[in-house]
Amino acid sequence: MNRNYFKLIVIICASQMIRLGIATAEPMPASLVVTPKTVAVDTFFSGGKLSVSGDIPSADDVIIEVTGKDSKNLFDLKGKMGPFWMTRGKVHIDNVPGLYILLLPEGRDWGKKIKALGIGFSRLKSRMTTSGPQDIPPEIFKMFIKLKKFQSLYGELKDAVTYAPGSNDKKHFTAVLNLPSSIAQGDYTVRATTIANNDVGAVTTREFSVEEVGFIKFVNHMASDRRVLYGVSAVIIALLAGLIMGVVFKQSGGSH
Repeated sequence: MNRNYFKLIVIICASQMIRLGIATAEPMPASLVVTPKTVAVDTFFSGGKLSVSGDIPSADDVIIEVTGKDSKNLFDLKGKMGPFWMTRGKVHIDNVPGLYILLLPEGRDWGKKIKALGIGFSRLKSRMTTSGPQDIPPEIFKMFIKLKKFQSLYGELKDAVTYAPGSNDKKHFTAVLNLPSSIAQGDYTVRATTIANNDVGAVTTREFSVEEVGFIKFVNHMASDRRVLYGVSAVIIALLAGLIMGVVFKQSGGSH
């Protein structure tokens, strides 16, 4: 009886040690702080700053993705018909985010590595769906990315994540992103992926939002929810502006 009891204790202890070993071998998620929680868009908004920081094991790296909600996109497909360039149809591009910024860490060239890890634009391409004319050009994804980069809504920023020494065998990472003025209001996700032993490790996510405030919020609310009142107000403002300009020019002309 005592011998069986001893065996049971040994088995329980061994299983706990194995489970503990497996747990410590799992990649540790990054602590992640995103500020501000809300980006305010007012009348004079020209872009905002987003700060991302946290701690990871000292031997790991971290790649940060800032992503918006999936959006539907409709584009004119141009083509040459004879000597003229003409619109040949509409192309729908779906299942791609409205905003996608990739922040890469300092210290190494991540170009080929992120593709092998399945991170970055290659992931977007695997999700993207298209519909429209049968002869959609095979380079449509490159064209789409080029347009989004021109609008500052897509980007791949090298050496954007910097490191500093931390404590308890960890290091501190920091990244600052300049959000474009064309960013739409809504909810966005910050995704931090740790890279441990040259492979994808744990993933940590946080949310932030972009919201209109002040006069621009009032105007957009009027335009979308109270269209009749907005239209009447716009006409009255235009008439008043015309009357004021007429009086000013009349007085200016009478002074000569």
